[in-house]
Amino acid sequence: MKVKNVKNALLREEYFACTHESGLKIIYVPKNSPATCAMLCVNFGAFDVRYVKDGKRYSLPPGTAHFLEHKMFEKADGGDAFLEFGANGADANACTLPSQTCYYFSCSENLYKNLSVLLRAVSEAHFTKASIDRERAIIRNEINMYSDDPSDEAYHTLMRLLYRSHPLRNKTGGSVTDAARIGKNTLLRAFGDFYLPSNMALAVCGSADIEKIYKEVDRVFGGAAPGERPETLFPREPARAVAKFASAPGAVAAPLYSFGIKCPPRAKTDLEAARRDFAMNIALSLAFGGTSEFCRRNYASAVNDRFCAEYNYCEHGAHMIFSGSGGDPERVAELIIRELEHRVEAGFDERDFMRDKRAAYAESILQFDSCAGVASAFARDAFDGCDRFDLIAALREVTFEDVQHAFDGMNFRSASALSVITPEKQSANKTEAKK
Repeated sequence: MKVKNVKNALLREEYFACTHESGLKIIYVPKNSPATCAMLCVNFGAFDVRYVKDGKRYSLPPGTAHFLEHKMFEKADGGDAFLEFGANGADANACTLPSQTCYYFSCSENLYKNLSVLLRAVSEAHFTKASIDRERAIIRNEINMYSDDPSDEAYHTLMRLLYRSHPLRNKTGGSVTDAARIGKNTLLRAFGDFYLPSNMALAVCGSADIEKIYKEVDRVFGGAAPGERPETLFPREPARAVAKFASAPGAVAAPLYSFGIKCPPRAKTDLEAARRDFAMNIALSLAFGGTSEFCRRNYASAVNDRFCAEYNYCEHGAHMIFSGSGGDPERVAELIIRELEHRVEAGFDERDFMRDKRAAYAESILQFDSCAGVASAFARDAFDGCDRFDLIAALREVTFEDVQHAFDGMNFRSASALSVITPEKQSANKTEAKK
């Protein structure tokens, strides 16, 4: 076992890293904390619906990664790994992200027992038709629950307006129709193709020993040969939005909107791409943050405390999203575009840039106060070829010039779309309340 020790003198933090013979990446971040958190990420998520393996193309129904996440804690004897975690004093859960599926727990005792439960859970697949049918009903209810959330519907409608065929169009759990298409063979194929030890990363933050962590990994994956992850296929996207506008009635008191603008996509994750992402986030904060000139000028007349601007990026996709409620959404969208066009010409104030950059830097350091946040960050970073220390350094290197030119080269009008949820009309037979 060859262990690498990486220290950051500025942050006064360090981590230990090694790779098991199976290819599984192991990271340990020591932290004096009452609880220790472990997170195992599989480099397979909601976006991995089309891929190439051994020269052959495959497709999975949207929501397959999420369905598989629901099933991985099922044991061979029909038991539930969650019960084992509970018996060992651990709080466990899992989540499906666009590019990864993460399984995690935190505990103040029995760390290595719980680690064994976690590793065994992701190393084997135990599915029966009956259990899959039961889980499908649970997932169907979950999908319907999110469909009743106006904000969620506004966002997903916006993604379908912006993108022609990128997996961003799909909900993480897919649709009810997608869930009906996912059976035992689909789940086993996804598991066999992507749940390879070499396609996993384990990060532990708290009080532990990396040699003992390695031994637990070896007990489960010892003898497993490193495999090759299939290549995920992403379609080419036009720079323009696919459609401009959509509205639907919903349970809202005032119009609720998501206005989006496609940005130049990032094909890969590296430090230069991360630096551009940081610059875009700072530029967006300067232009539309709570203390921005835009919000001061348009507060009450167009925007309110619910107005929010954010920049999201992923493999082969990136966009700005402006969300809020109340007022006239189409007018707000026009004001946003005008502000962006103004910023391309006028730029920003350097003193404001330094303030927002310091705030972003402070926020990036604060994540080290949370064992769960640290474990999550290091596990997810493990597939990108850079660690959290590298990313914080990239943020420090963002210049005023980077932010001044963050919006350059974008056609805001052709790349934008607006999704609105409007208040449902009152029933025609509703009687007026008596005075």
